[in-house]
Parts: sequence; structure tokens; C-alpha cells
Amino acid sequence: MESQWKKFIKTIPAAVSVNRWKQAGLSFLRYAAVFVLGIFSIYLIHYLTNDVRENRMAETKIETGIGDKSKITLPDGTVVWVNACSSVLYGDMSGADERSVYLKGEAYFEVKTDKKRPFLVRTKELTYHVTGTSFNVYSFENEEETSVALLEGGVTIEYADQSHVLCPGEMFIYNKATDRFTVKKADVNLLSSWREGEFVFDDMTFDELVNRLQRLYNVQFIFENQTIRKETFGGTLRDFDSLEMIMKVIKTSI
Repeated sequence: MESQWKKFIKTIPAAVSVNRWKQAGLSFLRYAAVFVLGIFSIYLIHYLTNDVRENRMAETKIETGIGDKSKITLPDGTVVWVNACSSVLYGDMSGADERSVYLKGEAYFEVKTDKKRPFLVRTKELTYHVTGTSFNVYSFENEEETSVALLEGGVTIEYADQSHVLCPGEMFIYNKATDRFTVKKADVNLLSSWREGEFVFDDMTFDELVNRLQRLYNVQFIFENQTIRKETFGGTLRDFDSLEMIMKVIKTSI
């Protein structure tokens, strides 16, 4: 009996030792897991931060001032004319499922055809969805109406849960106040002639005309007679025409 008891006593330190090793091993694994998780979190934050920074760095914004125009070629080969007091924001367009630009103001687009990657022009209210086409977008945030005139190809206008397909020679006009749109036939080539130094207007209210003149000549109009705002005019302005001459022409037509 005594010999068995001695043998049992001798085994106790070994068992305790093994237990301690197991506990130490588990503690080590726990610390290692926390360490690895921390390293992974730091790497993930670094990766996401760099990714956002690179995306921001890849964005390009083109802005024009009063009386200015600019012609640019986007990374996909699309050509854009940007009218006065307008801006176009775009990325590098590489490897994306779609090609997007953000427009404030007026611009004319000649979109490079790519049926696999649609081209989207986004404004505050509407999105214009195309694959390859030529069209003019007019979208100033301080004006009641925004519009698009289609010269060639096709454009799908998307807003809220609605959409409308535009045909060449048509003009889509959206009224922000009423949330309604109209489509009409128009001389779309004349509507985009501003990129060639001419501004042709037909049946345009004086209120609309004034907005354009303010962006071209850096002037501000004050209406003493409010009824004249809704009077309509037609004519052609050129880049070299003086404001004084334009006002004389308008005066004779009232």
C-alpha cells in the first residue's frame, strides 16, 4: 500500500506541470489571436483609407468662369464642351462597369461608344444614361428648368422611379417646381451652337435670357417691370457682340 501511495505522490507535480503548460499555451493562443486581429484591423483601415484617397486623387474637376468655355477629352475618349459658369467632375474610368460624370451647368457631350460600359451624366435631379451619342445638357441649380437636347444616338432620362427614352431631334424639359416634364421637337443643332461661339435662342423668355447674359457678361439685371420677365425673344448672339449692342437689339424688339 505504501509503495503505491509514493508512486501516486510522485505523479502529482507532473500533472500540475502539464496543467500549467496547457494554461500557458491557451493564454499564448489568446494573446496571439488578439495580436493578429489588431494587425489585420490596422492593415484593413490603411487599405480602405488609401483606397478612398486614391479614388479622390483620381477625380478631376473642370470648372469654367464667367464668359469662359472649355473643351476636354475624358479618359474613355468622350469629348466634352463645358459652357460658362459650369463644372464637370469625373474619375479615371478604368476598370469600372460604367462611366460617370457629374455636371453642374451646361455641357455638350460626344460620347465614345462602349456598349459594355454605359455613360452616365448625373445632375442634381436627373441621370442621363447613354452608350454612345451626342447631346446637350442644361442644368443650373438656381433655375427652374433643366433640359437635354439630343442630336444623335439615344438617351434614357432617369429620375425617381421613372424613365423616358429620347429620340434624335427631341428636347426633354423638366420643371423642378412642378416635378413634370415635356418633350418637344427642336432645332437641337442650334441649341448646342454656343460651343462654336454662337448663342441662338428662339421663343425664350426674358427671364431665361437674362440668366444666360449674366453668365456671359458678368452683369446683374434688376426688373422694375416684372411683367417683362415672361416676354419672349428670338435672335442670335455671338461671342464678340457687346452687351450694349445686345440690349439695343432687345429694346427694339419689345
